[in-house]
Amino acid sequence: MSTPDLSANVAPIDAAEIASTAPSQTGERAMKYFALPNLRSQDITIVDPLTFKPDIPVHKTKEERRAWQSSPTTQHLFYSCVEGMVPTLRVTDLNPPRKIWAFVGDYDANINDESTVVTNAAPGLLASYVSRTFSGGRRLVFEFEAPVLIDQPQIAEAFVTSLAKELRVKDLLPGFDKASLNLTQYWEVGDDWHRVPGSTPLSRALLGLVFYRAAEKKSIRADGLEIPIEAVGEEVERRWPGRWPGSFVEGARGPLFWIDDGIDREGCQVGRYGMICYSDRAAKAFLSWSDILGARFVREFEAERIGAAMADTYFIEEKYWKKNAGIWRPHRKENFADDLRVSGINSRPSSRTDLANDVARVMSRLRSERVLDAAVPIVHDCREIVDLNCRQVLNTSRIRAMPPAGADDPQKSAWLHEFFEKIWDPAEPRQKDYFLAWFQRFYQNALQGEPKAGQAIVIAGDAGIGKTFLSWRIVGKALGGFSDGARFLKGETSFNKEIAEVPLLAIDDSEIADEIAARNKFTSTVKKFVADPQITYHPKGVDEITIPCKNRIIITCNQDAHSLGVLPRLDTSIKDKLMFFKFGNWRPSYSLPGGPEAYVASILPFWLRWLLDWKPPAYVLSPDPRFGIVPYKHPLLVRAVEEESPQTTLKEIIDIWFTESGRTEPEWMSAKALHNKLSWTDANRTILARELGGPRLGRTLSSLGKDYVLDKRTNRSTNAGEYLVTSPAICKK
Repeated sequence: MSTPDLSANVAPIDAAEIASTAPSQTGERAMKYFALPNLRSQDITIVDPLTFKPDIPVHKTKEERRAWQSSPTTQHLFYSCVEGMVPTLRVTDLNPPRKIWAFVGDYDANINDESTVVTNAAPGLLASYVSRTFSGGRRLVFEFEAPVLIDQPQIAEAFVTSLAKELRVKDLLPGFDKASLNLTQYWEVGDDWHRVPGSTPLSRALLGLVFYRAAEKKSIRADGLEIPIEAVGEEVERRWPGRWPGSFVEGARGPLFWIDDGIDREGCQVGRYGMICYSDRAAKAFLSWSDILGARFVREFEAERIGAAMADTYFIEEKYWKKNAGIWRPHRKENFADDLRVSGINSRPSSRTDLANDVARVMSRLRSERVLDAAVPIVHDCREIVDLNCRQVLNTSRIRAMPPAGADDPQKSAWLHEFFEKIWDPAEPRQKDYFLAWFQRFYQNALQGEPKAGQAIVIAGDAGIGKTFLSWRIVGKALGGFSDGARFLKGETSFNKEIAEVPLLAIDDSEIADEIAARNKFTSTVKKFVADPQITYHPKGVDEITIPCKNRIIITCNQDAHSLGVLPRLDTSIKDKLMFFKFGNWRPSYSLPGGPEAYVASILPFWLRWLLDWKPPAYVLSPDPRFGIVPYKHPLLVRAVEEESPQTTLKEIIDIWFTESGRTEPEWMSAKALHNKLSWTDANRTILARELGGPRLGRTLSSLGKDYVLDKRTNRSTNAGEYLVTSPAICKK
């Protein structure tokens, strides 16, 4: 009969079936009894209690008998069926058990009829021998077919307890003594030894099954590395192909595969930290993975595992940053340690003398070997570690440009092709090429992971015509996201976490204040943002740091005079940093399947492939590599900006002053003197204070050109700058 399937051991042991497979006891017995001459002795001899002839003096009391048993001169037989680590010495705490050859059950009650041993026993699990004790009790010996290794204290006690339960020792006779479960107990030989009828030694299969159950209850924790069972199984199959039957999982039973002796019967089971062995062919009851697979395998596995635990991880400002699914996330110390344990990193010392565990080692190495100065988003930059002014920072940006399709499908992308063909002011059809070249440069650099600077964009057109849709749903979608950067560009906040994390700042004219000071601040910030492609990254609660920022700005506005008044002023320092586009009157249809946003997102990859393959005409390309594209400006928008500029305002006031004062010749004067002369009315004073107050009047005078300022000089007496101011409409040239 085959050995029972132990992989799902949930039913009670069928003792009768197992016992029926055990060989009958014929010839010389393989059993060993370890004997002491007295209970004071430490030296063990191997004896056969069946042949021992006792010579016991008469003792009147138990005390006299106990004194005789402990006397060093006594020559008697006190036996145990437990073999110590040193077989020639008594089993004690200093010489712990190594093997058990039989189980001895002691019963203290006066027993007249011992036949109940047979009737009360589990089917097929009879004791081998019964003997009588000095006090009139009985002692049962359950011999084993082969000894069981029990040199692991974690499971030795559990094995004996489990075996006693399977044998039903408490039910066999009255007065069961719990000392029977003590592995260091030695028994007086007693007398009247005789075999129990029909008994056979307990089979290897039964003992292995009991051991299996005991090992399930008590996990053996050995010194050394904890290696995932699947990794061990792969190495076992590589070295000993086909030797292990079935799955190599914790608790599975099989042969001693590493011993090449031709014996394939079960003798061990897979533990968490090594092989648990109950066959005496093994060197010991527990062999660690290092014992079986060698120290080199363990070292290499440890190096690989520790390396894997440290991969894609950095220590930054008291947090552990780890990359998961392509996204960098910070973890507090406690959470990171938990994650390491879950991933299989050992959280206990590898030996009793070790002061640290692998979790602590990984975290310590990260703090010393993989330390960075900050974690910041650098949008579209493919580098994960970036050097910024002698500081190494982790690029945490998760923004990615939309991947293009393999090829354009004109039928699928027809809506976008029509949109970009017809949306522009027909009076300036070439502006489409400038915009597409700007878009192409922005998108192509993002895909390459090498962002470059580019101009800010202004798009003017009637309400509801598609300006915001272009900004948000086409450009923003293609580049990976957008944010409303109005508050930052107006100087209302320095906390700019959101705008630093997206590639596009989309601003509507309604978000820009009408006040001259606010508009001037806005213009100045836009100019600086474009001219100096970096930003002071300052999330709340985090120290600020200056990072590269090659984001783009798109400003959308209506075409009425009030809306156009928010456009940035075109002085010489900002002209090359701005592009002005104007839509016409054509309106796209937004009645699209699934809604316009979802529909355009679905066809955008095809159109983006076309955009990458499109070759811009030469006239849109700038020889200056800084921005790469000629800074196109629609003439009508330029005129609108100029009409709202401080220069235009100053020219108009000068013309009126020359006319009303009757002057016909240019006049030398300082900016302050001009301010006093032009302030002859309340209206003029208000305009000058609002648009040309402080040093702005002098700067504006300097930018008027020869039509209004014929010359400049320094007054020798006052050391102040003076201007030769004229009105081209009044004065003779």
